Amino acid sequence: DDRVHRADPCASQHGNGGFRHERHVDDDSVALDVGFYYSANAAGRFVGTLLSGLLYLWGDLAAALWGSTIFVLITWICARRLPSVPDTVSISIADVEGSD
Repeated sequence: DDRVHRADPCASQHGNGGFRHERHVDDDSVALDVGFYYSANAAGRFVGTLLSGLLYLWGDLAAALWGSTIFVLITWICARRLPSVPDTVSISIADVEGSD
């Protein structure tokens, strides 16, 4: 079996309640997938920190909170446009629990 098993060792730092991100991959794209995940995560954190800091400087706490609210709404709108999970896919917390 040439499956590659990857787990996120810093998952508790990502605010997901201590669950680990696990991935079972059959091909060589795992490095690209994991690299893209961490790059996108870092870029999002950087942009969010930069924008919230600028909004705070320009308009105090209220502006930073309104900016955050606007980005949450934009994210919600984008997430609504994603396709739903097909009925043939079963998702269970038991599948992602650690086996150690």
